[in-house]
Amino acid sequence: MKPEDNTAVEPTAPVEAFTPAEEPTYAKSGLTSSSLFNRTERDILEIVLEDGKTYTVDQAKAEIKKFKEGM
Repeated sequence: MKPEDNTAVEPTAPVEAFTPAEEPTYAKSGLTSSSLFNRTERDILEIVLEDGKTYTVDQAKAEIKKFKEGM
């Protein structure tokens, strides 16, 4: 006889869909001093980002792109 396998655990609550963690956000000052951006990009961020608001890196990159397209 085989011993019973008691290692399987049945969920006690329904399994919910995976939700990815939110991207971190940064203040204008954090992005304008970041080494992720070159000097020109940091200057653009200084112009286009608002004080007191926070942005993800992707949002900052999108603002840089929008600014360059408008030139």
